[in-house]
Amino acid sequence: MGAYTIEFIPSDQRDVRNRDFFAAWADEVESLAGIESLVMFGRSDGGPPGKDVDIRIFGNELRAMKSAAIDIRDVLRRIPGTIAIEDNLPWGKQEIVLELTPEGRAMGFTTESVAQQVRNAFDGAIAKRFARDEEEVLVRVMLPKERARMNSIRDFYVTPPAGRLTPITEVVKLEPRVGFAQIRRQDGVRQVAVTADVDTDFNTSNEILALFQAEFAEDIMRRHDVQIDYKGKAEEQAGAFQDVRNAALVALVTMYIILAWVFSSYSKPLVVLSIIPFALIGAVLGHYVMGLNMNMLSLQALVGLAGVMINDSIILVSAIQRLCDKGAEMRDAIIEGTKDRLRPVCLTTITTVGGLTPLMFETSMQAQFVQPMAATIVFGMLVSPFLVLVFVPALLSIGSNMRNRSSRGKHDSQLVFE
Repeated sequence: MGAYTIEFIPSDQRDVRNRDFFAAWADEVESLAGIESLVMFGRSDGGPPGKDVDIRIFGNELRAMKSAAIDIRDVLRRIPGTIAIEDNLPWGKQEIVLELTPEGRAMGFTTESVAQQVRNAFDGAIAKRFARDEEEVLVRVMLPKERARMNSIRDFYVTPPAGRLTPITEVVKLEPRVGFAQIRRQDGVRQVAVTADVDTDFNTSNEILALFQAEFAEDIMRRHDVQIDYKGKAEEQAGAFQDVRNAALVALVTMYIILAWVFSSYSKPLVVLSIIPFALIGAVLGHYVMGLNMNMLSLQALVGLAGVMINDSIILVSAIQRLCDKGAEMRDAIIEGTKDRLRPVCLTTITTVGGLTPLMFETSMQAQFVQPMAATIVFGMLVSPFLVLVFVPALLSIGSNMRNRSSRGKHDSQLVFE
Protein backbone atom coordinates (compact mmCIF):
# COMPACT_ATOMS: atom_id res chain seq x y z
CA MET A 1 0.00 0.00 0.00
CA GLY A 2 1.27 3.45 -0.86
CA ALA A 3 0.00 7.00 -0.54
CA TYR A 4 0.66 10.58 -1.62
CA THR A 5 -0.05 13.51 0.70
CA ILE A 6 -0.38 16.91 -1.00
CA GLU A 7 -0.55 20.22 0.85
CA PHE A 8 -2.08 23.11 -1.10
CA ILE A 9 -1.34 26.79 -0.77
CA PRO A 10 -3.93 28.74 1.28
CA SER A 11 -7.41 28.69 -0.25
CA ASP A 12 -7.55 32.49 -0.44
CA GLN A 13 -4.60 32.45 -2.85
CA ARG A 14 -5.95 29.93 -5.38
CA ASP A 15 -9.04 29.50 -7.54
CA VAL A 16 -9.02 25.69 -7.77
CA ARG A 17 -10.94 23.85 -5.05
CA ASN A 18 -9.76 20.54 -3.63
CA ARG A 19 -12.52 18.38 -5.12
CA ASP A 20 -11.98 19.89 -8.59
CA PHE A 21 -8.29 19.06 -8.35
CA PHE A 22 -9.02 15.47 -7.27
CA ALA A 23 -11.49 15.01 -10.14
CA ALA A 24 -8.96 16.26 -12.70
CA TRP A 25 -6.23 14.11 -11.16
CA ALA A 26 -8.45 11.00 -11.24
CA ASP A 27 -9.17 11.59 -14.94
CA GLU A 28 -5.45 11.60 -15.70
CA VAL A 29 -4.62 8.41 -13.78
CA GLU A 30 -4.66 5.28 -15.93
CA SER A 31 -5.75 1.88 -14.61
CA LEU A 32 -2.85 -0.48 -13.91
CA ALA A 33 -2.87 -4.25 -13.49
CA GLY A 34 -2.61 -5.37 -9.88
CA ILE A 35 -4.11 -2.22 -8.36
CA GLU A 36 -7.03 -3.31 -6.19
CA SER A 37 -8.19 0.13 -5.05
CA LEU A 38 -7.23 3.74 -5.81
CA VAL A 39 -8.86 6.38 -3.61
CA MET A 40 -8.44 10.16 -3.61
CA PHE A 41 -9.88 12.17 -0.75
CA GLY A 42 -9.41 15.47 1.05
CA ARG A 43 -8.91 16.02 4.74
CA SER A 44 -11.75 17.77 6.54
CA ASP A 45 -10.66 20.40 9.05
CA GLY A 46 -14.15 21.33 10.27
CA GLY A 47 -17.41 19.70 11.25
CA PRO A 48 -17.92 16.37 13.01
CA PRO A 49 -15.00 13.92 12.93
CA GLY A 50 -15.05 10.81 10.80
CA LYS A 51 -15.93 10.00 7.21
CA ASP A 52 -18.97 11.50 5.51
CA VAL A 53 -20.33 7.99 4.93
CA ASP A 54 -19.18 5.18 7.23
CA ILE A 55 -21.20 1.95 7.00
CA ARG A 56 -20.10 -0.84 9.34
CA ILE A 57 -20.70 -4.53 8.60
CA PHE A 58 -20.74 -7.01 11.50
CA GLY A 59 -20.69 -10.80 11.20
CA ASN A 60 -18.74 -14.00 11.70
CA GLU A 61 -17.91 -15.14 8.16
CA LEU A 62 -15.24 -12.93 6.61
CA ARG A 63 -16.01 -13.82 3.02
CA ALA A 64 -19.69 -13.01 3.50
CA MET A 65 -18.70 -9.66 5.01
CA LYS A 66 -16.37 -8.97 2.08
CA SER A 67 -19.16 -9.80 -0.40
CA ALA A 68 -21.49 -7.47 1.48
CA ALA A 69 -18.84 -4.73 1.40
CA ILE A 70 -18.45 -5.13 -2.38
CA ASP A 71 -22.23 -4.86 -2.84
CA ILE A 72 -22.35 -1.73 -0.68
CA ARG A 73 -19.52 -0.16 -2.68
CA ASP A 74 -21.40 -0.88 -5.91
CA VAL A 75 -24.56 0.70 -4.46
CA LEU A 76 -22.71 3.82 -3.30
CA ARG A 77 -21.12 4.27 -6.73
CA ARG A 78 -24.60 4.53 -8.23
CA ILE A 79 -25.64 7.30 -5.82
CA PRO A 80 -24.72 10.79 -7.09
CA GLY A 81 -22.20 12.71 -5.01
CA THR A 82 -20.25 9.81 -3.49
CA ILE A 83 -16.49 9.74 -4.05
CA ALA A 84 -13.44 7.96 -2.57
CA ILE A 85 -15.36 4.73 -1.85
CA GLU A 86 -13.37 1.98 -0.14
CA ASP A 87 -13.52 -0.74 2.52
CA ASN A 88 -10.95 -1.73 5.14
CA LEU A 89 -10.91 -5.48 4.48
CA PRO A 90 -8.25 -5.79 1.75
CA TRP A 91 -7.32 -9.08 0.16
CA GLY A 92 -4.06 -10.53 1.44
CA LYS A 93 -1.57 -13.13 0.22
CA GLN A 94 -2.16 -16.68 -0.92
CA GLU A 95 -2.61 -18.98 2.08
CA ILE A 96 -3.27 -22.64 2.77
CA VAL A 97 -6.07 -23.60 5.15
CA LEU A 98 -5.66 -26.90 7.04
CA GLU A 99 -8.87 -28.77 7.91
CA LEU A 100 -8.61 -31.87 10.10
CA THR A 101 -10.10 -34.96 8.44
CA PRO A 102 -12.05 -37.74 10.23
CA GLU A 103 -9.11 -40.10 9.64
CA GLY A 104 -6.73 -37.69 11.33
CA ARG A 105 -9.10 -37.28 14.26
CA ALA A 106 -9.26 -41.07 14.59
CA MET A 107 -5.43 -41.14 14.83
CA GLY A 108 -5.65 -38.90 17.88
CA PHE A 109 -4.83 -35.59 16.21
CA THR A 110 -6.60 -32.37 17.15
CA THR A 111 -6.69 -29.00 15.44
CA GLU A 112 -4.45 -27.57 18.17
CA SER A 113 -1.85 -30.35 17.95
CA VAL A 114 -1.53 -30.11 14.16
CA ALA A 115 -1.34 -26.30 14.27
CA GLN A 116 1.34 -26.47 16.98
CA GLN A 117 3.55 -28.84 15.00
CA VAL A 118 3.19 -26.83 11.77
CA ARG A 119 3.96 -23.59 13.64
CA ASN A 120 7.03 -25.16 15.26
CA ALA A 121 8.28 -26.35 11.87
CA PHE A 122 8.07 -22.93 10.24
CA ASP A 123 8.61 -20.56 13.17
CA GLY A 124 10.61 -22.84 15.44
CA ALA A 125 9.95 -24.42 18.84
CA ILE A 126 11.42 -23.02 22.03
CA ALA A 127 13.64 -25.75 23.49
CA LYS A 128 15.21 -23.84 26.39
CA ARG A 129 15.21 -20.48 28.15
CA PHE A 130 18.10 -19.22 30.27
CA ALA A 131 19.29 -15.89 31.63
CA ARG A 132 22.55 -14.24 30.60
CA ASP A 133 23.64 -10.76 31.66
CA GLU A 134 20.17 -9.92 32.99
CA GLU A 135 18.59 -10.89 29.66
CA GLU A 136 16.51 -13.93 28.75
CA VAL A 137 17.94 -16.06 25.94
CA LEU A 138 15.68 -18.34 23.92
CA VAL A 139 16.95 -21.49 22.21
CA ARG A 140 14.67 -22.10 19.24
CA VAL A 141 14.77 -25.28 17.13
CA MET A 142 13.42 -25.04 13.58
CA LEU A 143 13.73 -26.65 10.17
CA PRO A 144 16.27 -25.37 7.64
CA LYS A 145 14.97 -22.48 5.55
CA GLU A 146 15.02 -24.49 2.32
CA ARG A 147 12.64 -27.02 3.90
CA ALA A 148 10.44 -24.50 5.73
CA ARG A 149 8.78 -23.11 2.65
CA MET A 150 5.08 -22.97 1.95
CA ASN A 151 5.33 -25.17 -1.14
CA SER A 152 6.91 -27.93 0.97
CA ILE A 153 4.02 -28.28 3.40
CA ARG A 154 2.64 -31.28 1.50
CA ASP A 155 5.92 -33.12 2.28
CA PHE A 156 5.59 -32.31 6.00
CA TYR A 157 5.21 -35.09 8.58
CA VAL A 158 3.34 -34.84 11.87
CA THR A 159 3.52 -37.02 14.96
CA PRO A 160 0.35 -38.37 16.61
CA PRO A 161 0.10 -38.72 20.41
CA ALA A 162 1.01 -42.41 20.09
CA GLY A 163 2.50 -43.66 16.87
CA ARG A 164 5.00 -42.88 14.18
CA LEU A 165 5.46 -40.00 11.74
CA THR A 166 2.50 -39.56 9.39
CA PRO A 167 2.30 -37.46 6.20
CA ILE A 168 0.25 -34.36 6.84
CA THR A 169 -1.83 -35.03 3.73
CA GLU A 170 -3.29 -38.12 5.49
CA VAL A 171 -4.30 -36.05 8.51
CA VAL A 172 -5.65 -32.77 7.14
CA LYS A 173 -7.19 -31.46 3.94
CA LEU A 174 -5.22 -28.62 2.32
CA GLU A 175 -7.24 -25.83 0.72
CA PRO A 176 -5.31 -22.97 -0.97
CA ARG A 177 -7.11 -19.64 -1.09
CA VAL A 178 -6.52 -15.90 -0.84
CA GLY A 179 -6.81 -14.58 2.68
CA PHE A 180 -7.27 -11.11 4.14
CA ALA A 181 -4.49 -8.71 5.08
CA GLN A 182 -6.26 -7.28 8.16
CA ILE A 183 -9.17 -8.36 10.34
CA ARG A 184 -10.71 -5.69 12.56
CA ARG A 185 -12.95 -6.23 15.56
CA GLN A 186 -15.17 -4.09 17.74
CA ASP A 187 -16.18 -5.44 21.15
CA GLY A 188 -14.87 -8.82 20.06
CA VAL A 189 -17.04 -8.94 16.91
CA ARG A 190 -15.54 -8.84 13.42
CA GLN A 191 -16.37 -5.72 11.46
CA VAL A 192 -15.74 -4.16 8.06
CA ALA A 193 -16.08 -0.44 7.35
CA VAL A 194 -17.20 0.85 3.95
CA THR A 195 -16.41 4.57 3.76
CA ALA A 196 -16.93 7.36 1.25
CA ASP A 197 -16.68 11.12 0.94
CA VAL A 198 -19.59 13.25 -0.27
CA ASP A 199 -19.52 16.09 -2.78
CA THR A 200 -21.91 18.56 -1.15
CA ASP A 201 -22.61 20.20 -4.50
CA PHE A 202 -24.64 17.12 -5.49
CA ASN A 203 -25.76 15.43 -2.28
CA THR A 204 -25.47 15.23 1.52
CA SER A 205 -24.37 12.37 3.76
CA ASN A 206 -27.76 12.26 5.52
CA GLU A 207 -29.65 11.87 2.22
CA ILE A 208 -27.26 9.16 1.02
CA LEU A 209 -27.55 7.16 4.24
CA ALA A 210 -31.34 7.58 4.31
CA LEU A 211 -31.59 6.29 0.71
CA PHE A 212 -29.26 3.37 1.41
CA GLN A 213 -31.08 2.41 4.60
CA ALA A 214 -34.51 2.58 2.97
CA GLU A 215 -33.79 0.71 -0.29
CA PHE A 216 -30.66 -1.44 0.03
CA ALA A 217 -29.70 -2.23 3.64
CA GLU A 218 -32.33 -4.89 4.39
CA ASP A 219 -31.64 -6.79 1.17
CA ILE A 220 -27.87 -6.83 1.73
CA MET A 221 -28.24 -8.00 5.34
CA ARG A 222 -30.61 -10.80 4.32
CA ARG A 223 -28.52 -12.07 1.39
CA HIS A 224 -25.18 -12.10 3.25
CA ASP A 225 -26.40 -12.80 6.81
CA VAL A 226 -24.66 -9.76 8.30
CA GLN A 227 -25.63 -6.76 10.42
CA ILE A 228 -25.18 -3.13 9.34
CA ASP A 229 -24.59 -0.08 11.50
CA TYR A 230 -23.69 3.55 10.76
CA LYS A 231 -20.67 5.35 12.20
CA GLY A 232 -18.53 8.34 11.22
CA LYS A 233 -20.19 11.72 10.90
CA ALA A 234 -23.66 10.16 11.07
CA GLU A 235 -22.95 8.84 14.58
CA GLU A 236 -21.35 12.10 15.69
CA GLN A 237 -24.25 14.16 14.32
CA ALA A 238 -26.78 11.92 16.04
CA GLY A 239 -24.98 12.37 19.36
CA ALA A 240 -24.64 16.11 18.88
CA PHE A 241 -28.30 16.42 17.88
CA GLN A 242 -29.29 14.55 21.04
CA ASP A 243 -27.20 16.95 23.14
CA VAL A 244 -28.74 19.99 21.44
CA ARG A 245 -32.24 18.60 21.92
CA ASN A 246 -31.65 17.95 25.61
CA ALA A 247 -30.16 21.43 26.07
CA ALA A 248 -33.10 23.04 24.24
CA LEU A 249 -35.59 21.13 26.40
CA VAL A 250 -33.88 22.26 29.59
CA ALA A 251 -33.77 25.85 28.30
CA LEU A 252 -37.49 25.83 27.40
CA VAL A 253 -38.52 24.45 30.79
CA THR A 254 -36.31 26.97 32.59
CA MET A 255 -37.65 29.89 30.53
CA TYR A 256 -41.25 28.83 31.14
CA ILE A 257 -40.71 28.68 34.90
CA ILE A 258 -39.07 32.12 34.96
CA LEU A 259 -41.72 33.69 32.71
CA ALA A 260 -44.56 32.17 34.71
CA TRP A 261 -43.06 33.68 37.86
CA VAL A 262 -42.51 37.10 36.27
CA PHE A 263 -45.94 37.36 34.59
CA SER A 264 -47.82 35.55 37.40
CA SER A 265 -49.61 33.59 34.66
CA TYR A 266 -49.51 30.14 33.11
CA SER A 267 -50.75 31.17 29.67
CA LYS A 268 -48.64 34.24 28.85
CA PRO A 269 -45.33 32.29 28.90
CA LEU A 270 -46.83 29.95 26.32
CA VAL A 271 -47.61 32.96 24.11
CA VAL A 272 -44.02 34.15 24.37
CA LEU A 273 -42.54 30.70 23.68
CA SER A 274 -44.91 29.99 20.78
CA ILE A 275 -42.77 31.99 18.34
CA ILE A 276 -39.85 29.56 18.62
CA PRO A 277 -41.20 26.97 16.12
CA PHE A 278 -41.98 29.76 13.64
CA ALA A 279 -38.37 30.96 13.79
CA LEU A 280 -37.53 27.81 11.84
CA ILE A 281 -39.37 29.31 8.84
CA GLY A 282 -36.76 32.03 8.46
CA ALA A 283 -33.89 29.57 8.95
CA VAL A 284 -35.15 27.19 6.26
CA LEU A 285 -35.85 30.09 3.90
CA GLY A 286 -32.35 31.45 4.43
CA HIS A 287 -30.67 28.14 3.66
CA TYR A 288 -32.79 27.72 0.55
CA VAL A 289 -32.00 31.21 -0.76
CA MET A 290 -28.28 30.92 -0.03
CA GLY A 291 -28.03 27.34 -1.36
CA LEU A 292 -26.76 25.96 1.95
CA ASN A 293 -27.42 22.69 3.76
CA MET A 294 -28.63 22.74 7.35
CA ASN A 295 -26.08 21.31 9.77
CA MET A 296 -25.32 21.31 13.47
CA LEU A 297 -24.20 24.96 13.42
CA SER A 298 -27.61 25.85 11.96
CA LEU A 299 -29.39 24.18 14.88
CA GLN A 300 -27.13 25.85 17.43
CA ALA A 301 -27.76 29.22 15.78
CA LEU A 302 -31.49 28.50 15.92
CA VAL A 303 -31.26 28.26 19.71
CA GLY A 304 -29.53 31.66 19.83
CA LEU A 305 -32.10 33.13 17.43
CA ALA A 306 -34.91 31.92 19.67
CA GLY A 307 -33.32 33.74 22.62
CA VAL A 308 -33.25 37.06 20.75
CA MET A 309 -36.85 36.73 19.56
CA ILE A 310 -38.10 35.71 23.00
CA ASN A 311 -36.37 38.74 24.50
CA ASP A 312 -38.35 41.03 22.16
CA SER A 313 -41.56 39.17 22.99
CA ILE A 314 -41.00 39.46 26.73
CA ILE A 315 -40.60 43.23 26.51
CA LEU A 316 -43.74 43.51 24.34
CA VAL A 317 -45.87 41.37 26.66
CA SER A 318 -44.56 43.29 29.69
CA ALA A 319 -45.54 46.61 28.08
CA ILE A 320 -49.04 45.32 27.29
CA GLN A 321 -49.45 43.98 30.82
CA ARG A 322 -48.43 47.32 32.38
CA LEU A 323 -51.10 49.12 30.33
CA CYS A 324 -53.71 46.56 31.39
CA ASP A 325 -52.71 47.01 35.02
CA LYS A 326 -53.36 50.75 34.62
CA GLY A 327 -56.95 49.99 33.56
CA ALA A 328 -56.69 49.97 29.77
CA GLU A 329 -58.77 47.55 27.72
CA MET A 330 -56.86 44.58 26.25
CA ARG A 331 -57.42 45.73 22.66
CA ASP A 332 -56.20 49.26 23.40
CA ALA A 333 -53.28 47.92 25.45
CA ILE A 334 -52.19 45.65 22.58
CA ILE A 335 -52.32 48.50 20.04
CA GLU A 336 -50.42 50.96 22.26
CA GLY A 337 -47.88 48.36 23.42
CA THR A 338 -47.16 47.27 19.85
CA LYS A 339 -46.74 50.86 18.69
CA ASP A 340 -44.39 51.51 21.62
CA ARG A 341 -42.20 48.46 20.79
CA LEU A 342 -42.18 48.93 17.00
CA ARG A 343 -38.98 50.95 16.82
CA PRO A 344 -36.90 48.84 19.31
CA VAL A 345 -37.86 45.60 17.56
CA CYS A 346 -37.02 47.02 14.12
CA LEU A 347 -33.71 48.41 15.39
CA THR A 348 -32.77 45.02 16.86
CA THR A 349 -33.50 43.36 13.52
CA ILE A 350 -31.64 45.97 11.45
CA THR A 351 -28.49 45.94 13.59
CA THR A 352 -28.32 42.13 13.74
CA VAL A 353 -28.92 41.67 10.02
CA GLY A 354 -26.51 44.46 9.13
CA GLY A 355 -23.77 42.98 11.28
CA LEU A 356 -24.03 39.42 9.94
CA THR A 357 -24.84 40.06 6.27
CA PRO A 358 -21.18 40.63 5.21
CA LEU A 359 -20.31 37.23 6.67
CA MET A 360 -22.88 35.54 4.42
CA PHE A 361 -21.16 36.82 1.27
CA GLU A 362 -17.56 36.25 2.39
CA THR A 363 -15.72 33.90 0.01
CA SER A 364 -12.94 32.63 2.29
CA MET A 365 -13.04 28.98 3.41
CA GLN A 366 -13.06 29.97 7.07
CA ALA A 367 -16.16 32.12 6.57
CA GLN A 368 -17.95 29.45 4.53
CA PHE A 369 -17.75 27.12 7.51
CA VAL A 370 -19.95 29.44 9.65
CA GLN A 371 -22.21 30.76 6.90
CA PRO A 372 -25.09 28.36 7.81
CA MET A 373 -25.11 29.91 11.29
CA ALA A 374 -25.19 33.42 9.84
CA ALA A 375 -28.00 32.51 7.42
CA THR A 376 -30.10 31.11 10.27
CA ILE A 377 -29.81 34.26 12.37
CA VAL A 378 -30.12 36.78 9.51
CA PHE A 379 -33.22 35.32 7.87
CA GLY A 380 -34.70 34.41 11.22
CA MET A 381 -34.39 38.03 12.33
CA LEU A 382 -36.04 39.17 9.09
CA VAL A 383 -39.26 37.36 10.10
CA SER A 384 -38.88 38.40 13.74
CA PRO A 385 -40.77 41.73 13.45
CA PHE A 386 -43.81 39.99 11.97
CA LEU A 387 -43.81 37.32 14.68
CA VAL A 388 -43.23 39.71 17.58
CA LEU A 389 -45.46 42.60 16.44
CA VAL A 390 -48.28 40.64 14.79
CA PHE A 391 -48.29 36.99 15.87
CA VAL A 392 -47.79 37.55 19.61
CA PRO A 393 -50.39 40.37 19.90
CA ALA A 394 -52.86 38.23 17.94
CA LEU A 395 -52.43 35.34 20.37
CA LEU A 396 -52.90 37.69 23.34
CA SER A 397 -56.08 39.07 21.78
CA ILE A 398 -57.44 35.59 21.04
CA GLY A 399 -56.72 34.47 24.59
CA SER A 400 -58.43 37.56 26.00
CA ASN A 401 -61.53 37.00 23.83
CA MET A 402 -61.74 33.36 24.91
CA ARG A 403 -61.56 34.33 28.57
CA ASN A 404 -64.22 37.00 28.08
CA ARG A 405 -66.59 34.58 26.34
CA SER A 406 -66.03 32.00 29.06
CA SER A 407 -66.79 34.52 31.80
CA ARG A 408 -69.93 35.75 29.95
CA GLY A 409 -71.11 32.18 29.54
CA LYS A 410 -70.76 31.52 33.24
CA HIS A 411 -72.58 34.78 34.03
CA ASP A 412 -75.50 33.93 31.69
CA SER A 413 -75.85 30.45 33.20
CA GLN A 414 -76.03 31.95 36.67
CA LEU A 415 -78.84 34.34 35.51
CA VAL A 416 -80.81 31.45 34.00
CA PHE A 417 -80.40 29.44 37.18
CA GLU A 418 -81.60 32.30 39.33
